[in-house]
Amino acid sequence: MRATKLREGDDDGVGALWRFTWRSRLPYDLEFESETTRVERPHLLEGRARGELRGVGRWRLYEGRGTAVVYEWDFERSTS
Repeated sequence: MRATKLREGDDDGVGALWRFTWRSRLPYDLEFESETTRVERPHLLEGRARGELRGVGRWRLYEGRGTAVVYEWDFERSTS
């Protein structure tokens, strides 16, 4: 994976923009940009992706005997 920060966000990171390139077992790369849209420390991080991967992702963190993370992804259909 390759990640390049394109823009800084505010003090919480909201508005930060990153470009990602992921390689999977398939013989091609997946490229997209992700912007942080919501941060509620320490329990929620949300971002919107555009490019070859599109939609909204949310990471919810829960404390207990350790830390549990639930990742939700709402995909958007490609119009191309």
